Amino acid sequence: MHAELVDATTGRGAEMGRRLLDDPDRARSEATDAVRRLWKAAVEPEWPSMRQALRAEMLDRAIQVNREGLRAVLPRLHHSAACEGDTITVESTVDIDLDCPEGLILVPSWTRPRREPRP
Repeated sequence: MHAELVDATTGRGAEMGRRLLDDPDRARSEATDAVRRLWKAAVEPEWPSMRQALRAEMLDRAIQVNREGLRAVLPRLHHSAACEGDTITVESTVDIDLDCPEGLILVPSWTRPRREPRP
């Protein structure tokens, strides 16, 4: 968490850095409260339809992987992802090299469908 806070405060002024970094427990509590408020305002009202869409997407992707294999499906999950041999590569600004001896966990995400503007 400390590294994330350092990164989040870079370029935002010394006062913010001190406020967050001098009291990590308070920072964690404030972050928790902010995420809870965000969930209540933005996610909770949409959660039933989001959950239904995510479940349908996961089932569809599981069927695709079963039929075509992960190598074929991975680039369709995100344009930055590729699979070559036993290596999965994701283009990122952060350079991380990980072994996944217990397997790879893919986490679904959801974007609200765009609504057409009213005439």
